[in-house]
Amino acid sequence: MKSSIKRRDFIKYLSAGLTGPAFRNLFSYRKSAVEELVSYVVPPAGVVPGLPTYYNSVCRQCAAGCGIEVKIREGLAKKLEGNAEFPVNFGKLCSRGQAGLQVVYNPDRLTTPLIKRDGEFEPASWSQALKVVADRLQIIKESGKSDNIVYLSEPLRGTLASLFRVFAESLGGGEVGSYDPLSDDGLLAANELCFGELTFPHYDIGNADYLVSFGANFLDT
Repeated sequence: MKSSIKRRDFIKYLSAGLTGPAFRNLFSYRKSAVEELVSYVVPPAGVVPGLPTYYNSVCRQCAAGCGIEVKIREGLAKKLEGNAEFPVNFGKLCSRGQAGLQVVYNPDRLTTPLIKRDGEFEPASWSQALKVVADRLQIIKESGKSDNIVYLSEPLRGTLASLFRVFAESLGGGEVGSYDPLSDDGLLAANELCFGELTFPHYDIGNADYLVSFGANFLDT
């Protein structure tokens, strides 16, 4: 029996049959992509999608404690700049401060507590780590050797330092110590010996006639 479908009509039907599912998949992909792009329909209070929000804080990349302004987009910190109204840095921010976002996003940062077993550090959950610390603190406290407890951290100041001192005292003793791999203690001691003031020097480079460097990098710490 001879078919009544013409060759031209057959090509049209075949093309429609092949492209129809493709376009359907394309439209469904675009729909799902848009849903994934906008992560929340009802944003938190004070957040407008696409518009940044700014928060003031203090830089902790060194002991200077410069004021910073943090740019936030959709709940994520995007940029750090100096706070122009902060009395320490007056809007300036060094390269270490600019790189402070790496504390949050660097892939090599510590993301979990670490427990040392057989000479090696192993990742652990917060519940596991807190239980280990609590159990050992209880054993030391019951043994009457609370003076052996040392809390070691980065340099602390203000309310946070007071909090850790109160915590150490609540255990019956102990010491709160600090370690700073880029400490300015040498600079402070040198300024006290030369000028009689235990404080950071301020260099008036703009009014200097000569600037001499003995192997120091002007853009370094």
